[in-house]
Amino acid sequence: MRLPARLAGLLACIAVAAAPAARPAGAPAARYVLAVSWQPAFCELNERRPECRDQTGERPDATRFSLHGLWPEAGEYCGVDPDLRRRDRPESWQLLPEVALSAETRRALEALMPGTRSGLDRHEWLRHGTCYGASAEEYFRASIRLVQTLNESRVRDLFARRIGGRLTLAEIQKAFDDAFGRGTGERVGVVCEGKGADRLITELRLRLEGTIDEGATLAGLMASAPPARERCPSGKVDPAGRAAAAGPRRRPTRSSVRWRGRSPGDRGAAAQDRRRRTFPSAGSPGRSCSSSAPSRSACVRMTGPGGLHRAVSSRRAPSSKGGDPWRSRSPCSNISTSTTSPTTSWPTRAP
Repeated sequence: MRLPARLAGLLACIAVAAAPAARPAGAPAARYVLAVSWQPAFCELNERRPECRDQTGERPDATRFSLHGLWPEAGEYCGVDPDLRRRDRPESWQLLPEVALSAETRRALEALMPGTRSGLDRHEWLRHGTCYGASAEEYFRASIRLVQTLNESRVRDLFARRIGGRLTLAEIQKAFDDAFGRGTGERVGVVCEGKGADRLITELRLRLEGTIDEGATLAGLMASAPPARERCPSGKVDPAGRAAAAGPRRRPTRSSVRWRGRSPGDRGAAAQDRRRRTFPSAGSPGRSCSSSAPSRSACVRMTGPGGLHRAVSSRRAPSSKGGDPWRSRSPCSNISTSTTSPTTSWPTRAP
């Protein structure tokens, strides 16, 4: 019997969410990346996420690492239906199939992964967990255990002591060497966002190699892994709640990046030149017309150097298919032009 397409898709979602994933034959499944976030820095840059709207310094994730994901190097989206894969977008993670977990594992995961409020757990299972070679329960239990070990170490203590200050790559590597054995610091990648004094440490990525079972330790898994590639030299350990206290963070615009470090005189001269090139004289002394929308026209009359008067026509051009006299009539016809003729006519606003 042939099933309807919608029912078949639903059954595929349930199968991916609940059943253990089969590891591809011959895939190198012994290497992983454990990604842990510094949640205050993440929320500084993503303040509209549900997990960031109420973050304060009193929340546990303000002073410890949070689970981002455990990523097998075997691949991504193993056995996942292509339609489900296409729907794996940050704005629709909550619409992905719910991950089947025990109540105990669910509570522990929500404590260590604030992103579950955005559906991060569903995305991580779909993209990475399906290549782990075990059930979702085993995959997340292993992830939780590794992050708990990290949060009980000197590395977490170092970050907690330096909140509001800066840490270098060398200091982080030394903390790992002291906590998990010599050489483990080389297996840690440090990810930052921003530049200069505004650079924030957002994530650590730990390279692991081996079989992750109940007897495996974080120190042992890191010791045999290859060196990390992410090498942010230094960054700030962001405190929680700063973005909420300061109001919405204004992201840099293209204009602010372009003119950063230049004098106001440079900006004014360039804007003046841009207007002159973009809005040539309309042919009448002391007058310039420009259309800011298909249905309105505006005129500017020069009264002297730097003096602008604006008149906006109150008529809206109807969308007539025939010949309409309004379309050929200048909206500037009622403006006097008996003033001193300037060499350049100016628009009502910069382009």
